[in-house]
Amino acid sequence: MVPVEVQPRSGADRIVWRRLTMLALLLALFYSWDWMPLRVAQRDVIGWSVRAAGYDPVAFVHEGSPAIRVAGDVYYYTAECTYLDLLMIVAPFLWVFGASRRRNMLRIAIAVLVILGGNLIRTWASVYFSVRGTDWFYSHDLPDYIIWWPTVAVVVLLALRRDFGGHSGTLQQVCAAKPASEGTVGDACVEA
Repeated sequence: MVPVEVQPRSGADRIVWRRLTMLALLLALFYSWDWMPLRVAQRDVIGWSVRAAGYDPVAFVHEGSPAIRVAGDVYYYTAECTYLDLLMIVAPFLWVFGASRRRNMLRIAIAVLVILGGNLIRTWASVYFSVRGTDWFYSHDLPDYIIWWPTVAVVVLLALRRDFGGHSGTLQQVCAAKPASEGTVGDACVEA
């Protein structure tokens, strides 16, 4: 047997393993609960917006159901319909190791607003166009694939690029001394 020299892990490797560990924990959390309050809230928002579009939605008999009937069609909201799974998948890859916790939480809060807000528009459009006769594949499934997979791919690839030496994700400044001819002495910083 030939001895194998084990190389210590690089900082980027450790960061990737941290991201994958966070991903596993967040996915375990996502699949350990049914997220019924969020599903019902989404049903209510979609019901309100469909009503504003001129349709009369009816929530199912008991208020806790995530289903709604619009123009005779029944729409049942699953946990995946909330895009919470998408948020939990991209969250570890939005985290910038070395940046402040406040900055990372702000980054994730913005992602929550963008993804959940965009998802409400997507699910409303799915119901609206489905009621108007568009095939479910074109009104729901295709937009879902077009949004979900590229979002994951872009966020993961950008994080890996940052982890392995690409752009740091933070504002970099190049500072140079101001010439004395400008009347002041000091540093002038410009964005790089």
